[in-house]
Amino acid sequence: IHATSGYTHGIWAIGKPKDEAEATFAPVRKALSKFEKAFFINETYITYNDYWSFYNDESAQYDPAGISWAITSRMITRDAVSDYTPVREAVEVLSGKPEEYVYEDAKDRTSGLHPAWRTSPYVLATWRNPANNATNAERKAVNDDITFVKGAAAKKLAPNTGAYMNEADRNDPDYIQTFYGANYPSHLAAKNKYDPQHVFHCPTCVGAEAFVDRPDGALCRVH
Repeated sequence: IHATSGYTHGIWAIGKPKDEAEATFAPVRKALSKFEKAFFINETYITYNDYWSFYNDESAQYDPAGISWAITSRMITRDAVSDYTPVREAVEVLSGKPEEYVYEDAKDRTSGLHPAWRTSPYVLATWRNPANNATNAERKAVNDDITFVKGAAAKKLAPNTGAYMNEADRNDPDYIQTFYGANYPSHLAAKNKYDPQHVFHCPTCVGAEAFVDRPDGALCRVH
């Protein structure tokens, strides 16, 4: 059994006893039971005697500005998988109808979408969460694993696509191709026209290759 990946979700029943919470979840459990031979399903219940105990265990453990994630993603084309039918069936369940969202938006050929959006039925995303008290070395190890191991494996699987930017690896050394693809030259032209002084900047934004982040925090132009 490969148990290193999966889906986890928490449901909070504020002010409800355990038996009522279990009864509420019963229809979901019944619906999932038909898949018990395909994957492992586990549920646990925790009861808190007061709100602050609940808050400290469930919410206060996270960073104030959000959760720290190391993440990468890859758009998967039809020719990147050997047996398309079961993949398509899974995508229909997980992501809805293919004409929705991405495919609908892709009708606008003047949009800035990565071209791979037009040929990729789904996106493969992988991430790891370093502990909130992880050392810099531990965080770097997680980031390197995502970038150079897992991310590299996804690139090998689908070398001619890219990533969904909202679930992409900011440390990807090939971020220009991964984030923007063939659209990058036109993006850069627009950047140079409307922001020639590069007032707006982020490490993986259009035009970022003209700068380097020094270890002391300074942002310097590349010469």
